[in-house]
Amino acid sequence: MEENASPTVRWTDEWWRWPLVPVAAVAGLFAAWIAASAVLWLQMKFTGGFAEDGWYFRFIVPALASAAAGYGYSMAACMTAPRGHKFAGTAMVTLLAVVGLLSTTIAWTSTNYSVGLAIQTTVAAVVTQAAAIAALVAFET
Repeated sequence: MEENASPTVRWTDEWWRWPLVPVAAVAGLFAAWIAASAVLWLQMKFTGGFAEDGWYFRFIVPALASAAAGYGYSMAACMTAPRGHKFAGTAMVTLLAVVGLLSTTIAWTSTNYSVGLAIQTTVAAVVTQAAAIAALVAFET
């Protein structure tokens, strides 16, 4: 090892992580959403107080799972970036906001969606974005 060589990895050696940021963010979103949905479904089944056609499963579980998905999306984006974690996370959360706005617009303008489904899509987009911003604020490098 050279005398001037640093034992830490230089940022130029980790350039390959940049293309993985969007992939990791989407993977974090799905992993968090699936995990939260499974835990909430199991909680609903083990307590026995709620049914799958009731208000809890139709409204509360999707909102909480969307919050977990937004949090997982933002944290995965921040952790994958080799440097500029907050900037990469901010860019990815902005992209998530655009996707949420697009899905909400489609839900409200399409004739294939009912009003209830459009409301559920809007709530999911807002909750996902709020949790993603909260994760971005809470992230420490």
